[in-house]
Amino acid sequence: MRYLVLGLLPLACAVSASAETISFKITVGTNDRGGVCYIYLPTNPDNLEEPELEISVLAKNGNVNVGMSKLPSSIATPKLQEAQGPVKLTFGKTKIKTDKGSLRSGYYYKYLGWWADSKNGLPVLSALKDGTTVTVEFEGKKYGPIQIQQSPKMMPNYGYNHLKSCIKKNGGTVEF
Repeated sequence: MRYLVLGLLPLACAVSASAETISFKITVGTNDRGGVCYIYLPTNPDNLEEPELEISVLAKNGNVNVGMSKLPSSIATPKLQEAQGPVKLTFGKTKIKTDKGSLRSGYYYKYLGWWADSKNGLPVLSALKDGTTVTVEFEGKKYGPIQIQQSPKMMPNYGYNHLKSCIKKNGGTVEF
């Protein structure tokens, strides 16, 4: 399941037979395929077809990739198709930059960034814990601030926790 958009959670009180309904919205997308763990943070939680920050980690060795996915086709200019610039992420006061980046095409356009040494991407995963927003920049384009945390507050670090459990489930021992 990629997105759980709306849910209703009935809470039954042990003393009372009545139930209270709490509405909540989760817009962090998650995925796990082929030993790679993914989270997707939308730029606009009210329209999940707009661009999103995609963070993936290979469970067996901690190789991290970051990128903006679901980019409009108008972004695929010859200049951007030749670009090799990094993706820059800003989590509050923490700034993280990939070594390289490039435009990828498929079902969607995506500008993907990566590190030559996979361990250099692990600070991105750590920054997700208790982080509130992230801003993404590449080749003069800027997206954000993008929300990291979800509501209700009983589900803090939803994306971070998914990556931790997914890595463990896939036999990884990467710590972040």
